[in-house]
Amino acid sequence: MLIEEWDNTPFITCKLIMKENSQPFNFAVTAKINAMGQLDQDKNLIRFSIPKRSNPDRGFQIFLTATESVEANDYWIMEFKKESYVEPLIEVMNIPSVYFNSIKMNGNEIELRFSFHESRLKDVSDFILKAASENHDISVLDIGRRDSLFNIVQEINDKNEIYLVSLISRPPERVLNIGDASVRTKWIRLIKSVVSGKINGIIHILGGEINPNESNFIPIDVKERIYQAETENKIIKDIEQESRKNGLDYLLRINRFDGEFWVAEYYILKEDTKTMLGIISDIIEKNEDWNLILRDFVPFSKIIT
Repeated sequence: MLIEEWDNTPFITCKLIMKENSQPFNFAVTAKINAMGQLDQDKNLIRFSIPKRSNPDRGFQIFLTATESVEANDYWIMEFKKESYVEPLIEVMNIPSVYFNSIKMNGNEIELRFSFHESRLKDVSDFILKAASENHDISVLDIGRRDSLFNIVQEINDKNEIYLVSLISRPPERVLNIGDASVRTKWIRLIKSVVSGKINGIIHILGGEINPNESNFIPIDVKERIYQAETENKIIKDIEQESRKNGLDYLLRINRFDGEFWVAEYYILKEDTKTMLGIISDIIEKNEDWNLILRDFVPFSKIIT
């Protein structure tokens, strides 16, 4: 599993709590709203996927109406646009090496968990001090933990059942001949975000060389061969677009390329597995030249060693 191959040792974890006191969120407390979310940098908002209820109470219905949530499959999709919260998240996401582990809504509290490379500690520390001092509704829960990706997902899996869904592919020659560093080297990548169709990720180079003049490779730790880079991948982009439409959020997206085979792992909630399989089936059918195969579909609890 790629989650066990990724070395998260030099990454530090931080948790923040944002408390929302506007009227709709009073109903979020009484209706016990619990939802996972993702930061959408294309639209400058946080998108929450709120599970549907068979017998919704009045508070739940008022919350959905007040937040203008939109129905999609098994969820109501809520777009949270408050600038005083969203802008700081975009600010911290723009710090090289920062990636979000999870964004969770519990009533009127939004819990954020993100990690960053130890070399960026001052940048993140400055951000946290500024955010907490300028906005009294943002508080620091903890900072300084060093967790493996496996432990991060396991902690979430203790409360929400997680599934691993992965694909393996031998990319077509037209992709392998484009000449950029993403196909000249062997690597493992943790995806930060997909913005305007571009895949922004933290890449650990496993083989081959990076040209110092590669403009889209930002050095994080040159000695350890860790970079942040923006690349393109049609499959990831298409999966991302369809997932957003259906309210599907990922806990973790991690890829590897060994010079011949490309592997992509997605860690998602159990409730999203049916939607995810439908998206993958459609992607495979429309991209026959990618030779895509569903490699894993398994509960995270089954891979715990």
